[in-house]
Amino acid sequence: MADFSNGTAAQVGRVSDAAMSGVGEVAETIGDATGRARGKLNSARQPMADKLHRAADRVRNRADRLPGGHTISGAAKSAADRLDASASYIESTDARGMMQDLLGVIKRHPAKSLLVAGAAAFLIGRAFRSKD
Repeated sequence: MADFSNGTAAQVGRVSDAAMSGVGEVAETIGDATGRARGKLNSARQPMADKLHRAADRVRNRADRLPGGHTISGAAKSAADRLDASASYIESTDARGMMQDLLGVIKRHPAKSLLVAGAAAFLIGRAFRSKD
């Protein structure tokens, strides 16, 4: 067993206190960054929803004029309905709710989530790769 005489226990206590202080600072920094990201997402929700609603309206207005008859027109109207549903979701769900929903999807479909994350990482990497 270790002998904590001659002030060693006090030194261990100071190191432990310093480590806990560092952990607290990191947690606070992460919390601040999360709060800022949540605030930006929440402030972008309504403008994004408005754009989706407008896109859905444009698709609906042009659906009957598309070549291909009822099949293509029906597919376009279905796409417009999905755009409207997405806009309504964005309007009614805050950043925290969206994150909870995303985590739920990841838990239900982990393999697909990894594939999507890998594809996104690949595309982001390609976008930032230098043109050598």
